[in-house]
Amino acid sequence: MLIQTITGIVNSTAMLRNKLERNETVIRLLKQFNLSPDSPPADFSGVYAYTLIEYGVGKPKAVLELFRQHEIRQALQAAWG
Repeated sequence: MLIQTITGIVNSTAMLRNKLERNETVIRLLKQFNLSPDSPPADFSGVYAYTLIEYGVGKPKAVLELFRQHEIRQALQAAWG
């Protein structure tokens, strides 16, 4: 029972970490404090979030809002692979 509980905690922590690595606010905070990982996650969601943060600096808000739209994201994900 103890091992199952520990395994469940580890799995929950890993899932939470994966979700946080794909959150724009978390990515900004990590970058602000020089704690961001060396590379973004390998999946589309992670790369997409990191790209918005990395290349969105200094861009007009309208451009960023365009890339946040569901249809645009779906089209880019389809092109991803």
